[in-house]
Amino acid sequence: MNLDSIRTSISAWAAQRGIQIVTSERSLPPAELDMRPLLDATESESAGPGLHVHIDAVTNGGPDADIGFWIPNSLKKGSWSAMAEDDDEIPLYWIPDFSDEASLIAFIDRTTDKFLLQHVYEAALDEWLADTGHSYTVVEKTEFCGDAAALAERLGLHDWLFLEFQDAGGYDITLGISGKGGAATFLADEDGFLTFDQRGDGFKTGEDLTKWVASVISSKA
Repeated sequence: MNLDSIRTSISAWAAQRGIQIVTSERSLPPAELDMRPLLDATESESAGPGLHVHIDAVTNGGPDADIGFWIPNSLKKGSWSAMAEDDDEIPLYWIPDFSDEASLIAFIDRTTDKFLLQHVYEAALDEWLADTGHSYTVVEKTEFCGDAAALAERLGLHDWLFLEFQDAGGYDITLGISGKGGAATFLADEDGFLTFDQRGDGFKTGEDLTKWVASVISSKA
């Protein structure tokens, strides 16, 4: 495992996900990812060149927001940060220690999911709902039944964002969206457990998602 193999793996991951990324080898981390002042003397000795992985929401169909990962040559004490245009502060975090490329890619995948969910899919849906005159409530849903229960772990339903709103005809909609470009409307049983109503997948942009939501709502009219 080295930076070349990691770069290849990350590029393959992004291609498989349909995510636009930029990877570059740099002699020093970019300022927004520079955690060197927090390293001790021994750690500082191994700090140096590394791989910068950058993903922005704009080229992935969202507003002005970015997420970046810094992976040093030493493969230790990497960092990551996500930021949006109006943020007053830029939070900076360590990448958890990893022993192989699979665990690093899994971390980048989970972290990027949260970023895309907030800054691509939720942002587009929020704008679309406002433009179409819908008010909505963000709700927590953790109990599933039927097909949703069977697929909850594989689809990561517990990490989805759930919203409730009404369409123009007063029809109650429970909608869930994920950072992997998945979405579904749900029906609740008498105990409030959710199962799938209609499902969509493979949305690459927020516009893809909102077109699907619009079609689902119109089909219920």
